[in-house]
Amino acid sequence: MSTVVPRTITTHPRVSDRLYRGVLTAGALAVVLILGLITYFLYVRSKDVFTTFGWGFITNVQWIPDDGNTMASGSYGIAAMLTGTLLTSFLALLFGVPVAVGLALFLTQYAPTWLRAPLTLLVDLMASIPSVVYGLWGFFVLMPHAVYWAKLLHKWFGWIPVFDVPVPIFDRSPFIAGLVLAVMITPIIVSLSREVIDTTPQYEKEAALALGATRWEMIRGSVLPHSKGGLVGAVMLGLGRAMGETIAVALVTGSATGSITLNALAPGNSMPAVITAPRRTSRPLRRPCASSTPAGCCRRAFGPLSDLHKDGGFGLSAILLETLCGCGSGAVAWWWLCHSCWPQIGRAHV
Repeated sequence: MSTVVPRTITTHPRVSDRLYRGVLTAGALAVVLILGLITYFLYVRSKDVFTTFGWGFITNVQWIPDDGNTMASGSYGIAAMLTGTLLTSFLALLFGVPVAVGLALFLTQYAPTWLRAPLTLLVDLMASIPSVVYGLWGFFVLMPHAVYWAKLLHKWFGWIPVFDVPVPIFDRSPFIAGLVLAVMITPIIVSLSREVIDTTPQYEKEAALALGATRWEMIRGSVLPHSKGGLVGAVMLGLGRAMGETIAVALVTGSATGSITLNALAPGNSMPAVITAPRRTSRPLRRPCASSTPAGCCRRAFGPLSDLHKDGGFGLSAILLETLCGCGSGAVAWWWLCHSCWPQIGRAHV
């Protein structure tokens, strides 16, 4: 009687496969390394402001630059700007994500073939428009109409603290900045969401329809559970652009500092706007400016930035980067928590 020896099945990847995997692994590690080096550079350049103010740099609300001559004359606190950045980003996601996901579902599941191609091209073109164009459009076109909406919100919902404005100034606010950012990030989220939704296997959708599900039940039971990870990534990419936007937010948010407020209709500020537009201490010229360019006269009129002010800008960048990384980590943790319950919720109605 012969003894049967089980055969061991092994796979030996080819050299090209090992090389391809090594290149991808090196690229992924390089991204993490570069992010770490950027964080290290920002904290090294901002160590003086953290040493001088400590935790007060994060908890204080006053951002008063010094005049460049004395180191202790200025006060640097980012609590108000940090709150404004989170508020405008939240409003942008609140306005933009439902529209973006709905448009992506329409393009992939509902739109006829003759309409799908031109709409896709239009969305991709909108995603490539520079942010300064969105900012100018929001300042000259959207803001006059948004003021009317802000007044209506204050009139009918002023009993809610978020819409209660002590001073009736509605032309610049986080509400308008959130609308501009929502228009800006919607094409990006739509483009990525559309690509993710298209990866849903066709047989899963056909199986749901064959079992008697409606098209919306098929989307809830097959498309959304399969695409939820990519949708979270698309939203995080849109959040990154919303939190890091500078010119568009600086034009319509109000550039107000000195107090922490969650009022969506009152003037506010954001960290990127302060990073790109540092406030110099105004000093009058003793003699006429002889420079041939406006920039030269501006430098003479306002003077150079102090070293502590520059360190404050690097500190703002470091906190902004950590805030964005924290939001991304929170989104990943939320996705892992919902990973096991979303499929059951979606398929319970199929």
